Amino acid sequence: LRAALEQPDSGIKMTYWDDDGHHHEAAKSEFLHKKEAKVLDLHTRIKPSLDLIFAPAILDFLTDIFDDDAVAFQTLYFENGSQQGCHQDTAFVYVDPPHHFVASWIALEDIVPGSGELFYYPGSQKTDDLLFANNSKALRPGDPDGPKYSATLEEIAAEQGLNREYLHIPKGSALMWAADLM
Repeated sequence: LRAALEQPDSGIKMTYWDDDGHHHEAAKSEFLHKKEAKVLDLHTRIKPSLDLIFAPAILDFLTDIFDDDAVAFQTLYFENGSQQGCHQDTAFVYVDPPHHFVASWIALEDIVPGSGELFYYPGSQKTDDLLFANNSKALRPGDPDGPKYSATLEEIAAEQGLNREYLHIPKGSALMWAADLM
């Protein structure tokens, strides 16, 4: 991956935050440790990532769940976890209808306490839909609810009596979750 990121014509993009704001630009190894650094859509540029997301066990599972062919339309790579606050993927991944996708995560190393592990609220996918100003589940740029979005989800989790859990799994494990899991 690092060698691919250093190729000036790789076409690999990333997004991250720093003191100058939010950036979306050509991916570089030196930015992998920035806040919320995400390398975007590696499956379109690096064949081993495509092989990984379409591993037979994963593909079989998704085909059984949806009773249809699986389509990969977005991949994210994190060097240190996304560092993103509480969220539901339906707010940021715009699919119509919003529940017609599943997210998956594959551990490329052992995920242990303090390693940037994923947190989640079991059962949170069953809470009422959170709708934004556009009367949809999609949180669009500039939406007035955006700045308080994560805090709102944390309040909902507390009101529902949901407990935050952290995912600790060994390298090579895969997790799949409903799009509305917080």
